[in-house]
Amino acid sequence: MINSLFLETLIEFGLSEHESNVYLASLSLGPATIQKIAEGAEIKRTTVYSVVESLKQKGLMLIEVKGLKKLYTAENPEKLDILLEQRQGRLQSLLPQLSAIYNLKGGESFIKYYTGLEAVKNIYETLIKDIKPHQDYLVISDEDQWINLDEKYFRDFTERRAKLNIN
Repeated sequence: MINSLFLETLIEFGLSEHESNVYLASLSLGPATIQKIAEGAEIKRTTVYSVVESLKQKGLMLIEVKGLKKLYTAENPEKLDILLEQRQGRLQSLLPQLSAIYNLKGGESFIKYYTGLEAVKNIYETLIKDIKPHQDYLVISDEDQWINLDEKYFRDFTERRAKLNIN
């Protein structure tokens, strides 16, 4: 059986369960027939054809013709990193437009309530990104408790904020 950690990670990456199984089976088999991949992935052979085509369209599968046989090969796993970078690039290009939509809120006042350490860190990262040099910001909190949550992160944040000349 294919390692479930690999399978879960590929599914989180955006592959379907079948795509993940076929890719991992093909990766471990090397150049192989559809029948061999189907056996390795424990999926019906007829299903594997469409899954291989889907992986091919995503740039994760190659088809080699050797004589009268077609052999299917998984692309190098480093290709996953390239695909992830492409997805991130597409997201980065959309962020200004998404931010504009987010900023089209009504003019009335509102209060946001955040819980958890990651939410607090997210607030501080947004703050350091949005405040311009020499602008002031005010935080009312218990500094000792604040630092004790994640001393390394908050000390690093304080240093980064100081370098940006934010008061």
